[in-house]
Amino acid sequence: MAGASRHPIRTAVLAVGAVGVAAGIWGIGIERHLYTLRRHTVAVLEPGTEPIRVLHISDAHMAPWQRRKQAWIASLASLRPDLIINTGDNVGHPDGLRGVRAAFAGFRGIPGAFVHGSNDLYAPSPRNPLRYFMGPSKSTPKEQRLDSDAMDTFFTTTLGWQNVNNAGASVEVRGHRVNVFGVRHLSPAGAWHLRRYLDAMKPELVLIEGQGEPGSLNHLGVEVEGTPDVEAARVRLTDDGLATADEDNVA
Repeated sequence: MAGASRHPIRTAVLAVGAVGVAAGIWGIGIERHLYTLRRHTVAVLEPGTEPIRVLHISDAHMAPWQRRKQAWIASLASLRPDLIINTGDNVGHPDGLRGVRAAFAGFRGIPGAFVHGSNDLYAPSPRNPLRYFMGPSKSTPKEQRLDSDAMDTFFTTTLGWQNVNNAGASVEVRGHRVNVFGVRHLSPAGAWHLRRYLDAMKPELVLIEGQGEPGSLNHLGVEVEGTPDVEAARVRLTDDGLATADEDNVA
């Protein structure tokens, strides 16, 4: 203890370094392979109606060499979903679409809808986490634009999914019409269009992104930034009985 007190800076640097190494081992060697499937049961159909199984996929961040991840996503087709909702961030590498095609090929013919995440538009770039301790950056990193049109063509033409980037669409599922509206990044204009769509469709159930707690319905259906417009819509929908934070059968 006496030695540590004589060299507080060295001790602090070693501690920070140890935390960094541990975080790196967790992030690179463990967490990136912890693919998760959660199940939620939502009572929204008429009693006695055959259930509709919805598969929600998000944040694949695919690289072409991630064969284990591709195989895991491909295995989800065995769940026999009736509808697939993809809420973006599918690629994590400029050539990630090759891996996405391999992972998603088995979903062909299953009704679906998709919306972009930022990583579907721009390639990730290296970041030095220590720069966060140096204050706000004075420069804007150059971003590499991805070929999102090729990914959209694969989803719409090959898989048959609906593109709902800041748009709405109707999907027929087991004799039911499912109305979907996707918001990539909410703006005042996007909130206005979403409000109009909700007022026109009068939905029975609305799912909005939560705070990301374990087991929550995070990133399902709409990506938001917590703007006053979204809060106002949340309050209105809750008061009308159309929004709920309740969950069932989480596994």
